[in-house]
Amino acid sequence: TADASASRGPASEPAKAHGGVPVASVVLAGVGVVALGSFAFFGLTGRSDVDALRTSCAPNCTDSGVGSARAKLIIADVSLGVGLVSLAVATVLFVTRSDGDSSTAHGSLAHPRIDASVLPGGGGAASLTGRF
Repeated sequence: TADASASRGPASEPAKAHGGVPVASVVLAGVGVVALGSFAFFGLTGRSDVDALRTSCAPNCTDSGVGSARAKLIIADVSLGVGLVSLAVATVLFVTRSDGDSSTAHGSLAHPRIDASVLPGGGGAASLTGRF
């Protein structure tokens, strides 16, 4: 039992942050890349379906044909949104990562602030600010 606890000692301690790339940042970057790939696939196939419908049956296309093309384009739009947000959050997590010493913020943004606002006419604006 003493041998078992001695052999587990250092290995059972939680890993300490050493300023490496955060796992969440890597995972979100992966999700972002996959979502952008999904955007490209569904966007291109949806556009192809729309073009085929315009040349073959417009304006009297069946609901199933139109619905299929519309669904692909909606999936493409959602995938684009998920991809951009995932990559943005992954970037923020990467830039604001801790180097293991909370008393310094060298190489990362100290106290980051994200602002978003709606502009007249329906547009939007966002900003990320911080101190180096």
